[in-house]
Amino acid sequence: MSRRVGMENELRSMQEMIGRSKRDLGGALVGSVDLERVSRFARYSGEVAFRAHGLVREIAGLERQVEAARRRLVAARRERRALELLRDRRLASWRREQTLRETAELDDLSAGVYARRSMEVES
Repeated sequence: MSRRVGMENELRSMQEMIGRSKRDLGGALVGSVDLERVSRFARYSGEVAFRAHGLVREIAGLERQVEAARRRLVAARRERRALELLRDRRLASWRREQTLRETAELDDLSAGVYARRSMEVES
């Protein structure tokens, strides 16, 4: 994206230079016409236009790359979120299982204590 911004700035700069050159050339067309100056402007503006078209094509290519990168980022975020949800569900399931095991162990211990006390009372 920073490359794109740099290219857009270069494109704006080219447009400004062509605008200034046109204004300068307009002044040269008053009175006697300097054909060499007109010819230089034509060559210059042709070169700048060619370079500007190249920049526009490069910017379009960068836009496609940025869009593809955004799609990959969205997919990665979606996948990461799915993994986080799966992890959270597994953790909750593990905690439930642990609670059930602990409860069962406590029940067994309580039953053992009760049985021992019952036997002590009977003796």
